[in-house]
Amino acid sequence: MSAELWLGQKPVCRLEPIHCFGLTAGKIRAYTDQVLQAFAKQYSVSLYQYYKDRFEISSSYCPVRPCPLHPES
Repeated sequence: MSAELWLGQKPVCRLEPIHCFGLTAGKIRAYTDQVLQAFAKQYSVSLYQYYKDRFEISSSYCPVRPCPLHPES
């Protein structure tokens, strides 16, 4: 799981990926809420209304290796 903040066509912040394999849905939700709150505070933007449309959930996007979901890597 990682996060990026773009303002228009400009990337302004990127959090390095962390492995979320085994995290509960509640812990993932808490992490995403903390990230959104930090982005909103640091960059004076309101993100809550937009993030659900931008949230991608797929193990194929996982850049973290080694990963039990990608044993061939």
